[in-house]
Amino acid sequence: MTESEFKKWFRKQWVGWVESYEPRRGSGIGIPDLQIVANRRIVPVELKIGTIKDGLLYPREVRPAQIAWHRKLNDAGIASILLIGVYDLVADDFVACAVDAQYISNWRHGYRHYVKLPVNDRVLFNSVFAAWCSARSSN
Repeated sequence: MTESEFKKWFRKQWVGWVESYEPRRGSGIGIPDLQIVANRRIVPVELKIGTIKDGLLYPREVRPAQIAWHRKLNDAGIASILLIGVYDLVADDFVACAVDAQYISNWRHGYRHYVKLPVNDRVLFNSVFAAWCSARSSN
């Protein structure tokens, strides 16, 4: 599965405001794929495809410009999210796993601490993800 397919999947799951940004259409290099509104806050969301191996979550690749963008935003006191889609062949659907993007530079080592979002219930997915984003934004 591709990152583009994961983006389409996420847009179908998310019930609130969501906007895409893409460099080939004029946005800056490293800017996240999406911005959403979660509990009245704008939250940048970087989408990646990945795998879970031995309990660690690995995105396929994070570019240096993306790491720099999220680091600058974090240094400014604003939280952003790394949302990694892991395709489940048995369920024939994505599993969405959220990571605080302040740790984005650790992507090659995998993430031990992440939140696996409930994807079989759209309302629950939205409420859990919104609450998780808000908790990151208020720190």
